[in-house]
Amino acid sequence: KDIPRWTALIGIGLTLLVIVKIWFFEDYHIYQKQNYPHSYHQLILPWISSLGIEFHIAVDGFSVTMLFLTSFLGIIAILCSWTEIKKNEGFFYLNIMLVLTGTIGVFISFDLFLFFFFWEIILIPTYFLIALWGQEKKDSCINAANKFFIYAQASGLMMLASILLLVISYYKNNNILTFNYDLLFSKPVDQNLEYIVMLGFFLAFIIKMPIVPFHGWLLDFHEKSSYCGAIDIIGALLKTAPYGLLRYNKILFPHATESFAPIAIFLGFFSMFYGAWVAFSQINIKRLIAYSSISHMGLILISIYSGSEIALQGLVIQILSNSISTSALFILSGQIYRHLKTQDISQMGGLWTYIYWIP
Repeated sequence: KDIPRWTALIGIGLTLLVIVKIWFFEDYHIYQKQNYPHSYHQLILPWISSLGIEFHIAVDGFSVTMLFLTSFLGIIAILCSWTEIKKNEGFFYLNIMLVLTGTIGVFISFDLFLFFFFWEIILIPTYFLIALWGQEKKDSCINAANKFFIYAQASGLMMLASILLLVISYYKNNNILTFNYDLLFSKPVDQNLEYIVMLGFFLAFIIKMPIVPFHGWLLDFHEKSSYCGAIDIIGALLKTAPYGLLRYNKILFPHATESFAPIAIFLGFFSMFYGAWVAFSQINIKRLIAYSSISHMGLILISIYSGSEIALQGLVIQILSNSISTSALFILSGQIYRHLKTQDISQMGGLWTYIYWIP
């Protein structure tokens, strides 16, 4: 029974050690202006050559930061579930590792098809984590998983359509079929097509952040998930969407992004205030944390489209702090539920009587 736990922990622990080595022994910074990663840490292998698809992975300062966050929270998620998961332990940790693999893959992919491939890898194991290890009745957990699946599939379909439009446009103009990030970046896209493709990427990413009004999946995701906090951490970990907006929308479609900025900033402000306002009215502790996270996502969206360099630097700190603090809050709420068997905040009076310390 302990083999799956130790395998997962050792695997992600070794990943963290590699990332720490890269960070400390190379000249990386949390925020880098360069669009291209450091050439020393790139791997390019042919994959589906007939379609111009390569296995192209690379890292720069921003992606290394996100990799560190992913590995660190992955270890915390595994430790939180260490004694709490009693059934199908092997399958549980397999799904955890698949989610972490997909998340890491998103942060290091520099081929658009490979990026989409890793983006979709996250979907299926996350579905199983909600459906099979939720704390509510099985039917309600499956409904929450189905809702997440529908939102995620809509996001994935819009992303795939946008990628194909971009690749086909490049092929028509240059007679080269490729999904290579650097090549697609090197040639400007037709202005009308640029706006359409940018909008497709934007919708795909804000569904996953999520931004209001695409936030419905997040509430049930957290409310129905296991109280141990591992699945909630996985939800907080999915900061692939802000990364995608920075890596793809702002760099591949700069003109369309600039013209679309007022709309994006409005959506960010609306999500920020709506999430905070609704959070005040919640009596379920997990829904309160989820709405506060939506509010923070609104702030992150504003930072991305603000056009300010210092805002982008602060954005990275916000992503790190939001992921870690939200994960910690979900762990605490899970421990409170373990003692009181309720998520109702109104039933948590006199907490000191029941819990002197939280292990």
